[in-house]
This record gives sequence, C-alpha cells and structure tokens, in this order.
Amino acid sequence: MRSAFFGALSGLMGLPAAELESTLKGKPGATVKAVPKPAPGLEEKPPEQWEALFAAGVLRDVRLLGKDQWRAADELKHTGLRNLIAALATGHSREDALYEASEAVKRTLEEQALQKSLPEDDQALEQWFLVVCRRLKLRGLEEQLTRIARELAQSGGSGSDLTDEAREMLSQQAQLLALKRQIQAQKP
Repeated sequence: MRSAFFGALSGLMGLPAAELESTLKGKPGATVKAVPKPAPGLEEKPPEQWEALFAAGVLRDVRLLGKDQWRAADELKHTGLRNLIAALATGHSREDALYEASEAVKRTLEEQALQKSLPEDDQALEQWFLVVCRRLKLRGLEEQLTRIARELAQSGGSGSDLTDEAREMLSQQAQLLALKRQIQAQKP
C-alpha cells in the first residue's frame, strides 16, 4: 500500500517516488541534478538588406502592401520578416508586430535605423517601396530560373526525349522569363 501511495503522490507532485519517500522520511534523497537547458540553437541570421528595407517600408505604412503589384512579399526568405509582415497585414498594430518579432529582426530594424532612412514624403516613400519590391521580385525570379536550369540540366532530356515534368519546367521557365522581361521593362 505504501508503494502505491507514493506512486500516486509522485504522479501528482511530479517527483520520482523514491525521492518523494526519502524526503518525507527526512533522509537526504538522491541529489537532483539540474537539467541543463538545451544549448541555444544557431542564432537566427539577420535579414538580408533588401528584405529588411521592404519590412521597414511596411512598418512605416502598412498600406504599401497594397502597392506590391509583383507580390514581392512572397519572395521574403527570412521567417521573422515574413511573420512580421503577416502580422501587419492581418491588422496587428506596429507595436504588437514588433513585440512579437524575433530579436534578429528587431536588431536589424533598429541598428540600421531603417525607419529613419526612408523618404518622409508619402509619394516618395511609395516610389522607393516600388523599387524595393521590383528588386526583390527580380531576385526571386533569378533564383527560380537558376533552379529550373539546374534541374533541366540534371534531367539530361533533349528534344523529343523530354518527360512531362521537363516540359512543365520549360513552360514554367518561359513564363518566368516573360514576367522578368515585363518587370524590367516597367520603369520604377
């Protein structure tokens, strides 16, 4: 009965039964060793400059997201910035979004004083933001085109030997190239 009692009590208290019993008897129990906290993982990398500029613009004026005609926000790689932009887009206040942001994001936005380097005039801010969006989108297109070219080179298909997957990649590549030319032709 005693062991059942200590077993049930240890379950409620969250302590091992033997340690609980020895503590209640007044005997020094087994030394409890502190469980080391897991070593902090790799610290989150700071955001890339163009991505940080995009976030800084949206922090200044969330309405700029509506001006992102190329959907450059989809090109953000930094998870912390993606979360910040998503919070702002869903109606969170600037302060709440920054409070929830990772330390790397906060540091980048504060250290570089990005908010202070932005144009003051609303029209100039919008034009500046469009240039940042254009740059991010072109970078994303280049990366997709490079990936497709690498995959096509690895598939080794040529001419009529192309698989359906390779044909689809070629079609996607043509669409991406057309979009790239369209973006480049448009004056920011």
